[in-house]
Amino acid sequence: MIYLNTDRLRVEICEPHEMPNNTFRFDRSGFISEVTLDGHSRFCAEEPNNLSHPSSGGRGFCSEIQCDVSTEAAVGGYFPKFGIGLFKKKEQEPYCFYKKYDAELFPVSVKHTKTTAEFRTEAIACMGYALEENRKIEVNDNRMKLTACLTNVGAKAVHIREYCHNFISICGMALGDAYVLELPDARDIPIGLLKSDVGTDNYIGTEKGLQVSRYSDEPAMFFLLKEKINCDRVFRWKLSNRAAGVYVSCEEDFVPSELNLWCVDHIVSPEVFYETDLKPGDTACWSRNYTFEHIEKNS
Repeated sequence: MIYLNTDRLRVEICEPHEMPNNTFRFDRSGFISEVTLDGHSRFCAEEPNNLSHPSSGGRGFCSEIQCDVSTEAAVGGYFPKFGIGLFKKKEQEPYCFYKKYDAELFPVSVKHTKTTAEFRTEAIACMGYALEENRKIEVNDNRMKLTACLTNVGAKAVHIREYCHNFISICGMALGDAYVLELPDARDIPIGLLKSDVGTDNYIGTEKGLQVSRYSDEPAMFFLLKEKINCDRVFRWKLSNRAAGVYVSCEEDFVPSELNLWCVDHIVSPEVFYETDLKPGDTACWSRNYTFEHIEKNS
């Protein structure tokens, strides 16, 4: 375990192979399992087991690189799952995020100080695909910055979608109307109870964003597509729990391709997607800047 600390913030990072950083879905570098503000307000939760599919093992601020090329591999052959390794294809079906695979893991190295952790994931070429990855986590006062850089060192171009799942549970509190998501860069969100895109209806559209309607142990999903995102360079969101009296906000240093809002039981998860094409030799870098704070200090 790696611990980053300031006078106000404590960030816990699971190293590769360390539970729960052993999934077949989430990036093995920069797997943040807990964030604690001022010694008592916690923000992370585990992916639950009572879903319609088996848990994929997520927790806290963990990222996934989506670039499924599994259909190009023959059964018995290998395909890359970027951020993790080369997976052996057991059956004709494409990659499934909650299934387990025989894998040759990408080598990951890490160096860290009291306030920074840097991860480097080496590439292993497969089917003409290869990505080198660098991730950095920095903490300062009550802020946490996540930076990612991907370089295509393979022979083929790739199209990637990357997001941080943000399994957020503010002080462990269950779903209810105390959870509010402000979206200042969104437009045309209907006012009132919204029809969920997937799962149960559990969001109320407001002038500022979305509010959780009630407790539910059934998941709800809301999609905010690119045409309803109004920003030039930075996309902002802020998730508060008024009963807990704290919030987490984020400035995503890019124009997202979409936002998926997922919630269930005690987790509210804003997933903001970075999407790009990488030709051989190309590098892409982006960052997320989180702030953790008490509501009364900023109201």
